[in-house]
Amino acid sequence: MFTSMTAKPYEQKVLPRILEQVVNCKDQIAQEYLMEVVIQVFPDDFHMHTLENFLHTCTELQSGVDVKAVFISMADRLAKFAQSNPEDIPENIKIFNTFTKYVAKLIHHQTAMELKDILSLQLALLNFAIKCYPERLDYVDHVLAFCAQLLSKLGGTPKLDKAGVTHIVKLLLLPLDAYKNILVVLDLANFADLMAFLERPTRKTVALSIVKNMIENNTRVTDVDKVKKLYTFIMPLLKDAGENEAPDDVDENDEDFAEEQRYIARLVHLYDSESTDELFDIYLVSRKFYGKGGTSRIKFTLPSLIFRALQLAIRIHDEGKEEVQHPIRDVFKFVHESLGVLQPHAPEVTLRLHLQAAQAGDRCENETVAYEFIAQAFTVYEEELGADSRAQCSALHLIIATLHSLSCFEPEKRDTLMTKAAQYSAKVMKRQDQAIAVSRVSHLFWRVGADEDSVDTKRCLECLQRALNCAKDAITSSMTNVMLYVEILNEYLYFFEKQNPAINVKYISGLIALIKSQCEEGQVDEPTRTFFDNTIAHIKLAASSSGESASRYADIVL
Repeated sequence: MFTSMTAKPYEQKVLPRILEQVVNCKDQIAQEYLMEVVIQVFPDDFHMHTLENFLHTCTELQSGVDVKAVFISMADRLAKFAQSNPEDIPENIKIFNTFTKYVAKLIHHQTAMELKDILSLQLALLNFAIKCYPERLDYVDHVLAFCAQLLSKLGGTPKLDKAGVTHIVKLLLLPLDAYKNILVVLDLANFADLMAFLERPTRKTVALSIVKNMIENNTRVTDVDKVKKLYTFIMPLLKDAGENEAPDDVDENDEDFAEEQRYIARLVHLYDSESTDELFDIYLVSRKFYGKGGTSRIKFTLPSLIFRALQLAIRIHDEGKEEVQHPIRDVFKFVHESLGVLQPHAPEVTLRLHLQAAQAGDRCENETVAYEFIAQAFTVYEEELGADSRAQCSALHLIIATLHSLSCFEPEKRDTLMTKAAQYSAKVMKRQDQAIAVSRVSHLFWRVGADEDSVDTKRCLECLQRALNCAKDAITSSMTNVMLYVEILNEYLYFFEKQNPAINVKYISGLIALIKSQCEEGQVDEPTRTFFDNTIAHIKLAASSSGESASRYADIVL
């Protein structure tokens, strides 16, 4: 239909005649219909060259015509065209400026226009600006500024109905969804001003959308000032309601609240910088903002921050730079202080993080730091976990495993820590738990590959024998005792296989005989019997192999 027509004759002859007929028909329904027909029938590039004439005509239509809908329809059509054909947008035509001018005229002349209609116009204008001129953030900010100023004149929050709130939320989230980069949004001067007109629950929704957007798009933040600004945007998630706000119904056990805080905790993993000093400053700022959240929040947010700080300490050590504003000791001090705040509210997590810190100290070849954090882990174990036997056992196994992994200690300090671990293991409340804990301690006194000054074969054997005595004394079902015997047997076999000189055939043969006697009496369940049978099968396989240890295994009495 339009193959022989170009934009110029359309602009000079065709459209003026059509618009003249539309204005002269004086019928509200007809005018609205005909304007929509013009939008849908003629090509997009024609509309771009004649936009001002078209919008000017909109201001001359009958008062009952929904001019807002006509404006939005045109804006949406051009936005879709611009998104699909960005190279066809004429540079000499200021389309956004034209829309802005006539939207302002429309609002000025139609004094009875409702707030929700004005906001819907601005939303269409914002959508057009983002799709047609994605690089022009000043256009985006202009729309947000207009809306913020309008709400300020109207008195803000009390004037907003449900539809108005929905439009403002869309105005805020549209740039975020379009650019998929919070760093772009942080550069919008009026974003926070517009967000402030929302009531706290809705601001929390927007804030959570910001955080989720960052995580989904893996948006890295490398600047301290950007992090500060980000936290001001998401403040409803970081602290309780203020004096002039409706109080939050915060329940630490509420799954929605917990999910929000877990998202906040993940933010710290998105912070990065080529400068370790800059990154540490970001962590300092983060802890300051997290601290505003009170005890209900820090148990979610501090652990990830502490973990990242430990990674930073290792990075500083590996880079080996001497001229740094924040050396390793500052980072470990930061971790120590943070753990002190966290301990009363999450003791089990705090103990685990102390152990992580000890490993980081070991990785940084800092015996003093590693020893201090292990000592603090023992303190948490003693002061915070004494009433929970299950938590005690789990914590003690972690302490033993961590001690086994550390290599930075001098013999005297290592011996002190190993002895402490052995003492706590011997004091575990239940005898069956005590048996397992003491057997685990045996690994601290004899480690594969350790030099002679770092091993104590005698104390290793004493731990295994004590574990066996604890298993015998355990007041439990016979089946439980047998399972303990089989577990201890496997500990003996481990050291035997690694050629610990204190572990000989007679100990293993005697323990096998004890277990077999219990099995013959029928005091064993199926899982225990399977465990024992597999252990015996392993011994037989080792004895029949061609390796050097075959003869040693062959001497075991089965």
